[in-house]
Amino acid sequence: MSFSCPKCNEKFNKELEIIPKILKCDDTICSKCLSEIFEKPEKQCPVCSGKINENMEDVRTNIFAYNNKNAIVCGLCLKEFDNEIGLETTPKVLKCGDTICSSCFLKNYINNEIFCPFCANILTEKIEEIPVNKLAMELVEDEILNNSEFINSNESSTFDYEFSIGIMGDINVGKTSITHYFYKGKPLVKAQNTIGFEFHYKYLTIKNKNIKIRLWDTAGQEAFRSYSLGLLRGVDAVVIVFSLTVPYDPELSKQLYDNWKNADKDKKEQIEKNITKEAFNQVRSWYRQFTQMSDVKDKTIYLLGNKVDDIEHRVIKKEDALKLAKELSLEYFETSAITGKNIYKIFSKLCQELIKKIERKGGVSEKNIKVSSQKAKKDGCC
Repeated sequence: MSFSCPKCNEKFNKELEIIPKILKCDDTICSKCLSEIFEKPEKQCPVCSGKINENMEDVRTNIFAYNNKNAIVCGLCLKEFDNEIGLETTPKVLKCGDTICSSCFLKNYINNEIFCPFCANILTEKIEEIPVNKLAMELVEDEILNNSEFINSNESSTFDYEFSIGIMGDINVGKTSITHYFYKGKPLVKAQNTIGFEFHYKYLTIKNKNIKIRLWDTAGQEAFRSYSLGLLRGVDAVVIVFSLTVPYDPELSKQLYDNWKNADKDKKEQIEKNITKEAFNQVRSWYRQFTQMSDVKDKTIYLLGNKVDDIEHRVIKKEDALKLAKELSLEYFETSAITGKNIYKIFSKLCQELIKKIERKGGVSEKNIKVSSQKAKKDGCC
């Protein structure tokens, strides 16, 4: 991962005074960009678009961002940081800028104060105001992904967990291309519209656990929507896909594409707003219909903006997509089925979250998962 400001892309550097500053929303940006933001009447985080309520002098430094680039363990207990919020080893940033895990913080937190062994100061802290160090969590995620191995389905016959993951969204947003890249590890040369559904198996080894993934690729045509949603009722996780680019299809949307391409600046901006509105309304529709017919409490749902590689034709802004994700309480990723950007990462992350859900429930062992999946096969369940 890159330890750089997400707004200006400058690498954090103490000597050059490009200081990483972490906001209460947990996002880290550089001090120069933060100063520019504070000059505006409405202060918003450039990453999550959240409102910035703290004062400039109260924004803490994220020392980890330029001083501990290879450390993924807590400096006190030496336990590896986790990549999930709310756990004992979730990395937290103190007022002094140092990062420790939640467990060590709570053990040393007395009467709203904590002694930091790194800076040797007593800090007055409110638990609810301590930001999570997302950069540290991302480093852990990258480390897990680097040590994960995706293998073809015919190379393994045993597994510890089996998960079904569904992909849904409108026609021509790239669902089949994403599925193909995940399954084959290379771009799909010529995609055809999915009729009904297709599914593929993929095996993932992560943290010494063998995971069998059944990936469902569903049709995006309106005529198949009820059928597609019905197929996904029993999956463990779902990704909702939309395209970040102006729609282009020789039969369906060539006129819209030509109108956008040949329009002047003002008209082009209006077309882009309409495309964004329509794409987001379709995402809301898929999400609403899926949640109405399926119990989403036990399901993990991601939102994917696809075709991030096509910079020339991109019309949907990341900040707008993040607002939509926040509205629906979904985690957002941008992907490319051409370069493979984030495709392996999202499925690896999905599997990690599903395993943690099982562990948090308690009493549901790996043996139960194996037995239930084998029973499902005998019963003819898909």
